[in-house]
Amino acid sequence: MLHPLQRAPVIVIRSDDKRAIARSDAGDVESFDPHHPTRRNPSGYAYEGYFFVAQDTHGVPYLATFNHWRVPHVGGGEWAADESLYPFPHV
Repeated sequence: MLHPLQRAPVIVIRSDDKRAIARSDAGDVESFDPHHPTRRNPSGYAYEGYFFVAQDTHGVPYLATFNHWRVPHVGGGEWAADESLYPFPHV
């Protein structure tokens, strides 16, 4: 867990089932950082940001996603070792 100003988890998982991990990534993010906007927390996220990486059982990464929510610098991204592994729509 990183602590820039607020908490920001770093999640690393290992699995050789690359396609299943890629398909489930959006739901995995929702499970550890659910989105519930309130007046006190308009972004609605539990964490200031997160970094998620999936590696095969040899430690080679094949998928990564991240978000950060400190205004005005809000953003996120994804990387995959293969086009078919991207968990979110992208251009």
